[in-house]
Amino acid sequence: MNKTGIPEPIRIGDLTRSTGVSDQTVRYYERLGLIRSMGRTQGGFRLFHPDTIIRIQTIKEAQSLGFKLEEIRALLDVVKKDDATCWEAQRLLEVRIQDLEMQIAMLSLHRDILSSIRKDCIHCQGICLIPEHLMDPGKDPEERRKAAGEQ
Repeated sequence: MNKTGIPEPIRIGDLTRSTGVSDQTVRYYERLGLIRSMGRTQGGFRLFHPDTIIRIQTIKEAQSLGFKLEEIRALLDVVKKDDATCWEAQRLLEVRIQDLEMQIAMLSLHRDILSSIRKDCIHCQGICLIPEHLMDPGKDPEERRKAAGEQ
């Protein structure tokens, strides 16, 4: 802090070292409006408020939970509003949870399909039928084996 009690701005290099993100990422976040610089040094280096470190860490954590940058901006905007209510943030969380539930269902389906293919491979008798499974997943495994044996 300086003599007036205002935190000293930090340069982009200090920000990247503190957060582990690249300078390109910092500039990208700035272009998207996720963070703001306080200006520049005489040498042209961007200056940021020290709280920007926490903001970038928050952005990275939200990304790790699967939020897209536009969704993160919306969440951060909720915090900025004086009259913000929790329901706005809860709505964004609910949408993310629904997306995750759909992804989990799709991944479960994919696992079941791959497990079925692997099970069929036990009886493949040296002829790999995996490409056929992928091209025609509805075909009966026994028909596949018969067709492969005829070739």
